Amino acid sequence: MDKLGHITTAYSLSENSAGFFYKYGWGEKSTLLGASFGFTYTSALEVLDAYSENWGFSVYDLSSNFLGSSLFFIQEKKMSNQIVRFKWSY
Repeated sequence: MDKLGHITTAYSLSENSAGFFYKYGWGEKSTLLGASFGFTYTSALEVLDAYSENWGFSVYDLSSNFLGSSLFFIQEKKMSNQIVRFKWSY
């Protein structure tokens, strides 16, 4: 469940960041910038975990972050549409 949370967070950050960059005129670069921001932000949190006393660095968490950002990027570049989307509901 934790890894799914990492994938979902990186995906959502990538998607929302790309929308922000596109809105403010970055055009074609917005997809790459959004995916990069989503991965960088979630990875920065992972680095902070590495120096935390109660947590630790996890390669699997970092891989999940990369997977979530990549999922957004690949769908946007190859299909020009988000076929697989993550949705939380209750």
